[in-house]
Amino acid sequence: MSGQRIDKIISFTCQFLNHVAEKWETTVPHDNLPPAFGNAHKWVALVQQILGGIQDQWRANRLNRDDTAILEALESTKAAAQNLSAVFRAIENAAETDRNGRYEEFLRTPNATGIEVALFQLLQGPHELIDECIIDATVDQAHEVTEAIKELKLLQPSTPMNQTAAVAHYGRGGLFSNPGSGRQNVNMRNGTQYNSERMNLAGRSNS
Repeated sequence: MSGQRIDKIISFTCQFLNHVAEKWETTVPHDNLPPAFGNAHKWVALVQQILGGIQDQWRANRLNRDDTAILEALESTKAAAQNLSAVFRAIENAAETDRNGRYEEFLRTPNATGIEVALFQLLQGPHELIDECIIDATVDQAHEVTEAIKELKLLQPSTPMNQTAAVAHYGRGGLFSNPGSGRQNVNMRNGTQYNSERMNLAGRSNS
């Protein structure tokens, strides 16, 4: 893998995350929004720290350059950062009392990703790299990522009013997405893609 490519992915990811951090500050308070908004800035800062560590380790030749898991995780993290940035763009110009309505409107747009899913995806790549000892991280970083994942699993995902929003499966290595019209794509970390016209979630079907 090219070090330049790794640097580029991390750079783009951090640009999206810097935007999120900036807009998080300008949209405080988040009382009228789903609970995941409250800790978004903390988790974004955590991922930025871990990405900085990955970059340093890569440049110091301390990572296995043949391990494709690093690139896969970084690409996934970049996509999640972009989705998270889109969430905050949707509400950034709304008045405090209008933000939840603007967010719900955003969820009804094609291929929208709710904040809980975007944050989970953002943390999932770094979490797996740390958990599998592919990268080095501090004890605090490892603990905070694990706790964040646990907390996000407990949060009720925002529910869009159509079937076009992305949905994440909160399981190791697997990602469920909904590109629209009720069709479900399931992408496992081994590269296998499963397609399904129907998916049950909490006893409900989106047929």
